[in-house]
Amino acid sequence: MATGLGDTTQVLDGPAGIHVKGVASSTLTYQTLPLSNTLAGDGDIFGSEGELRLPSVGGPGFQLQRARLAAYGKINNSWGGYLHIEGHGDSVAWEGYLDAELTSGLRLRMGRWIQQTGPISGARLENTSFSNRTLGSTAFFGGELVETGLQFRYALPFDEVPMALSVAVLEGGNTISYDGGLGAEPEDLFSHMMYLVNFSAQLGALWDSNLILGGFVGTGMNWTGLTQDTNGNPLDLEHQTDIFGMSIVSTHQFGAYQIQEKLELILRNLSVPSALNAMDSMTAEATITRDKWQLGFRVDALGAITPEPPSAFDEMTLRFSIAATYEVADQNYLRLQYNIRNDTPDREQANELILQGVFSLGGSVGGESSRANSQALKDRAAIEFKDLDSNLAMLPAPPETGTDVPTAGNEDSNEKTISQAAAECQRVLDYIKTMNMK
Repeated sequence: MATGLGDTTQVLDGPAGIHVKGVASSTLTYQTLPLSNTLAGDGDIFGSEGELRLPSVGGPGFQLQRARLAAYGKINNSWGGYLHIEGHGDSVAWEGYLDAELTSGLRLRMGRWIQQTGPISGARLENTSFSNRTLGSTAFFGGELVETGLQFRYALPFDEVPMALSVAVLEGGNTISYDGGLGAEPEDLFSHMMYLVNFSAQLGALWDSNLILGGFVGTGMNWTGLTQDTNGNPLDLEHQTDIFGMSIVSTHQFGAYQIQEKLELILRNLSVPSALNAMDSMTAEATITRDKWQLGFRVDALGAITPEPPSAFDEMTLRFSIAATYEVADQNYLRLQYNIRNDTPDREQANELILQGVFSLGGSVGGESSRANSQALKDRAAIEFKDLDSNLAMLPAPPETGTDVPTAGNEDSNEKTISQAAAECQRVLDYIKTMNMK
């Protein structure tokens, strides 16, 4: 049973086989003014003088955003996994997890992975439509929330509206908003963990459209601003970070054009006396795709709902983006993006132009590439259903309603007709099961 509902980390919903993939993303950036690249590692995105202190997002010139080597796939319908090692900037990061289908619709995950904080902030960079992370995910997570832990995910048994619910117990090692589990005493470990609940529902199934509503709630301890002993451990770990998010994704097809809209809201309460107690992030995206071309628009804001602190600026932080993307080859892109933003040290408007290249190269063992696999399934399905239609058309037509049909001597013929029809339907059902396994 597919439980993804927009969660691109679900390897059990992908094609069969083990796949190896390399991804490299690089940018050439021009800025009219320097942006706020001061590293904010203590969770407070505002400095003592009210200046904005976002984690480092890179400056002008050439930059290797990240280079990744990944292996992923599923051994069968019950077991799968994902592993990647990547470098970005001067650091090295990794993800690795195992997925197991315990029973129909119930999955267990163990490992380290990017958390689904939304369809925009929770997507890996090469799966997004823009060259940089949102202001919210940069300010709250340092780019993306990657945590180690354990998760149960269940596809709720509602046929009319597919839904999925996940509950995760995580380390809480994100240095921007969390740090609770690090250095905790063994007997206090679970009280210092981060807990994350995620929900998604395909509401569009009610009126035959593609509309997915999602949300999450997370809470965990943090060290920020706490008195520490000589070993660097907190003396009194009482502060916590609460985070809440909601998202909507809607997709429409108009002839050769696909239009998709995404809306994401994240609220964070960082209970540290010296920091901003509550802050919000709002992101709205719209993309228009035809063949190999995509045009995207994004509005990105910090502080649109929650009040600013007394020392902060009396206007919210904004970024407007427009991006044009061309798919050179399968999962290989060239993108030109223009940003207007005011997250500069003096709050002056800055213009930013980014040329990005995303290059992917991969192969598979025991399976086909995702696009080739998908096309092969579509082609085969067309043949199967065409055969079913023609074969059923050759069978004797059923009698009209109310017509007296003599049965004497026709029992064998009727049984043969029913048997042939049943065999044709069973053959296609078997093929559909095969498609689901892939």
